Amino acid sequence: MEEMAAFFDRRVAEYDEHMRTEVDGGDELYAQTAACFAPMEGLRLLDLGCGTGLELEPLFARIPSMKVTGIDLSEGMTNALLQKFPDRGVVIRLEDYLTCPLGEGCFDAAVSVESLHHFTGEQKTALYQKVFRALTPDGYFVECDYFAPDEAYEKACREEYERNLLQETDASRYYHLDTPHTLEHEMEWLRRGGFTDIQVLWQKGWTILLKAKK
Repeated sequence: MEEMAAFFDRRVAEYDEHMRTEVDGGDELYAQTAACFAPMEGLRLLDLGCGTGLELEPLFARIPSMKVTGIDLSEGMTNALLQKFPDRGVVIRLEDYLTCPLGEGCFDAAVSVESLHHFTGEQKTALYQKVFRALTPDGYFVECDYFAPDEAYEKACREEYERNLLQETDASRYYHLDTPHTLEHEMEWLRRGGFTDIQVLWQKGWTILLKAKK
């Protein structure tokens, strides 16, 4: 396995093309994600795992006045994002969104696209609790990600990750290997995070788009 930030740093040049052509729904998932956001002047958006900012392109077209804070481990990816949007005032935090503080009531919405399928249910539950607190009372969280078709697939992916992890010298680091959850489990982690109104808005293959309201 490759360490997470290094994996993405090495793939900056081909990342956008890969996501648009080789991921289920890649030809439309970013437009579908942007459509989940109600136009709001000066929307304060938290982007978890912002990468090169693919999800921000249609979002800025929809909400030009949007104020974005993006969190990501990959310096290469975030540099590419800033080159795309040099005049948008995007704030980048080169941090681990699982452990860094997110604040309270300081974002109108949050988004994560094709990032969270690398983490456990326990990690996601703690993250969703932080996201819930970081949102304003009318805030919402939009998640578009790769999901497991069934529990057997979910279990097999996790077991493969754990087998590979035994070969690493530092098991506390993040390594890149997909460990998707089923939709049912993901909705459970969101409920444990505090969200009660959770809707599936779109699906293509096993790419699924969710919106969870505070």
